[in-house]
Amino acid sequence: MILKLSVQVQPRFYDTVDKCFWMGKDFSKNIDSLFTPVITNEGICYSFNLLDRSEMFTETVDNDFYENFLIPHVPPTKWSIEKGYQADSDLRSFPYRSVMSGLQGGLELTLLVNSSNLDYFCGDTLQGYKIILHNPLQLPYAKQRHFFVGLNQDVLIAVKPNMITTSKSLVGYSPLHRKCFFTYEKELRFFKVYDQKNCLQECLSNFTYNHCNCVAFYMLHDNSTPICGPRMDDCIKEAVSLFLVNDIKIKMEYQQDKNKRNLKNYISTEKCDCLPTCNSLTFEAEVSQTDWSWKEAANILSDKARELSKTTHWSRLQIFFKDMQFITSERNELYGNMDFLASCGGLLGLFIGFSFISIVEILYYISLRLFCNFLNGRRRNVKESDSV
Repeated sequence: MILKLSVQVQPRFYDTVDKCFWMGKDFSKNIDSLFTPVITNEGICYSFNLLDRSEMFTETVDNDFYENFLIPHVPPTKWSIEKGYQADSDLRSFPYRSVMSGLQGGLELTLLVNSSNLDYFCGDTLQGYKIILHNPLQLPYAKQRHFFVGLNQDVLIAVKPNMITTSKSLVGYSPLHRKCFFTYEKELRFFKVYDQKNCLQECLSNFTYNHCNCVAFYMLHDNSTPICGPRMDDCIKEAVSLFLVNDIKIKMEYQQDKNKRNLKNYISTEKCDCLPTCNSLTFEAEVSQTDWSWKEAANILSDKARELSKTTHWSRLQIFFKDMQFITSERNELYGNMDFLASCGGLLGLFIGFSFISIVEILYYISLRLFCNFLNGRRRNVKESDSV
């Protein structure tokens, strides 16, 4: 099985991360308490602050994939993307959070790799580490936007959160009109909490299965879904490319081509209905990178360090928040009922001198005044008949 093979051939995490500091505290001896291993399209990725599998995935997900395989349990979360941390949560609550900006409040990793483990045949010839910034609800995927930490490099990443919230006044609107989903509004097959990126990954898995009758080993699937072998690699690449195509004309031409597969069950990104999340959290990053001259220092320290520098490559990564505070954006209705009435009143008053008093006068003349005139007229008629 390809998943078991990936685990067998991967280097141990402790052999890859030599030192780990979180908020100035040394976690080098218990790194696995901070990082969660996840299967991706480029192998095994280790994610910091990823939610527990029981809080991310439904029971539909293949047990070997995300239940009994690879991912350990982490503490129960006291955080949600819409409500934030619970009132009774402290600084030890999961997901872990920093209380300060700068290097002292961030995550520092010293990474190492032995020259014998470098492989210039698999993938591209770039050697180093891919860093992906994502919130605790999202699974990391190596093909999405990432930052690269090369060998013998010192990389600093200053992070600035971008958070978009949605006003409670928009809850009554349909998702089609507000152009977003709350996390509880759209039910996914594999994920318990809705997120746009997770929705697209789930849709891609469904589309690949419809196109190839199997899915890639890194895609979400249930117990009955077959895993594609090496012979189906071209079909998977074709499915991924077609999934990203948005030109309807190209889709129609593809369906009419008899030399290619029949796409009568074609699933496009529009049919997936993966609208943005109403409350979202993304990250902007400022990256600075420089050569790390650790070999020169090793040559001075000792003969053992000098010999180690000939067969080992070291890199250092430091991730921290840029500022102590950040400003959130709120999605709100452009014109509410009160705004509409105020605008109408203002325009009527400006152009025709119309006001609220005018409305009262109109109601008075067509109701109360009319009724009083009717009663007075009736009384006069009764008096005239009595006098006669």
